[in-house]
Amino acid sequence: MQLGINTLPQELIDAIIDENQDDQAALRACSLVARPWTYSSQRHIFSRVHFRNHSQCYYPGKLYRTSCEINRFHNLISTRPHLASFVRTLEVEPILDAAQEQLLACTLQKLVNLECISLDLGGYYWDELSQCMRDALITTIRSPRITNLELREGLFLRCADFLALLGACEHLKRLSLSAMSCDDLEEFVQADAAVTLPSGLNLQLDSLALSLYEQSYLPLMHRLLQLQPSMDLSHLHRLSVLTAGSGHLSERIEATKEILKLNSNSLQHLVLNVCLGGKSAY
Repeated sequence: MQLGINTLPQELIDAIIDENQDDQAALRACSLVARPWTYSSQRHIFSRVHFRNHSQCYYPGKLYRTSCEINRFHNLISTRPHLASFVRTLEVEPILDAAQEQLLACTLQKLVNLECISLDLGGYYWDELSQCMRDALITTIRSPRITNLELREGLFLRCADFLALLGACEHLKRLSLSAMSCDDLEEFVQADAAVTLPSGLNLQLDSLALSLYEQSYLPLMHRLLQLQPSMDLSHLHRLSVLTAGSGHLSERIEATKEILKLNSNSLQHLVLNVCLGGKSAY
């Protein structure tokens, strides 16, 4: 007696789908096989969502991608609410359209199981985003489920605003900063005022990834180290430090050694492109 595709045990179906979780084409094909395959396939298909659009237009002299894709996704989760619960990671780019910003805010409220938010500023300043979009992002970051924050390709006018954004993520465990900087970063590092995160938070990171240009790396690394104990960087399991540029080499080496010493007993994974010199085992 031959067994039909619909009679396979659910455990076997789930195992097949899990094995293909990184193959979007395979997942979409699986979702169309039969009802028992649909739910598990959708769980992977919608686990990571990226709000972007390939159409482009100009805004105050800058090229950016509009986010009309938000419309389609919002309509989808409005008709099939269970799909919103599958989203674990969200990647979002700047939205400079009032209607789209409002739609983003409504959409974010529905992503109740979101764990990671990745913001690609695309070369914009945080202050260039509308108040509506900033409020929507900060509200989302405040969720107790958000433990992973990625910030890429952007700038802050004030380091205090950068720290306020970090401080909004009260349960932060994994932080990734790529090509980020603050205009007043060096001034802030040299300030004598107490260095803490807002609201007296005490964060303990287990993963830190920095991919920065040399002019940002030193002051930003010093700034993060100054945040202790508000942000504990001494129990990292994963550390990635990638810097570009050939200046301030000795200072970069010392800053990198400092964070390595803090985590000499906890590090399990290390990615590094800073030559430490000497007979270091790192």
